[in-house]
Amino acid sequence: MVGVYSFSNLQLSYQWQFDGTNIAGATNSVLTLSNVQFDEVGIYDVIVTNSLASVTSSNAILEVFNPGAPNIYVNSNLVSASASA
Repeated sequence: MVGVYSFSNLQLSYQWQFDGTNIAGATNSVLTLSNVQFDEVGIYDVIVTNSLASVTSSNAILEVFNPGAPNIYVNSNLVSASASA
């Protein structure tokens, strides 16, 4: 789940995008993805619009790792993971 906090005195609308393409039906302040697959790895952002303007969020990058693959951490930071299916 990824979300955005936005504030305006005017009504806001939201449109989430995946790799620059609108996601059908993804028009809330929160985007929930279930059972994420490798083909959903990429860049997500949201366009927030009111009657005066629109703003695009910073990118959120989604990565999916093979749950059976070993991950290597150094000082609590992930430095290596396998993403092969």
